[in-house]
Amino acid sequence: MADVLLVDDDNLVREVVFRLLDAMGHRVVSFDRPSKALAHIRSGEKFDLLITDVEMPGDMNGIDLARCVKEERGHLKVIFVTGHHDPELFAAIDPCLEFTVLIKPFRRRQLDASIHQIMGS
Repeated sequence: MADVLLVDDDNLVREVVFRLLDAMGHRVVSFDRPSKALAHIRSGEKFDLLITDVEMPGDMNGIDLARCVKEERGHLKVIFVTGHHDPELFAAIDPCLEFTVLIKPFRRRQLDASIHQIMGS
């Protein structure tokens, strides 16, 4: 099982995904803002996987968060969650960042499959 950092500004979505991940046996820490998640990462806690919404209000979106985490921590696997897949948006991401995209709405089995795919198990 993975240590997961979950970031989504939508409280309902975050709560549902948190419960799904918890039921799958993952340890989950969640935040409603990328800036809060980044501050937590900087405190030293280690995570195997970042699951983040792409579009969030404020000065940082999920892609920005993933870039910052990669710069500070090196390698972290990422699942971007979005309501619409824009290939151009993801084309600009550093190819060294290992990520997959999960389109909302999704079911537990899709989340589980995405986690197994990105984690290599």
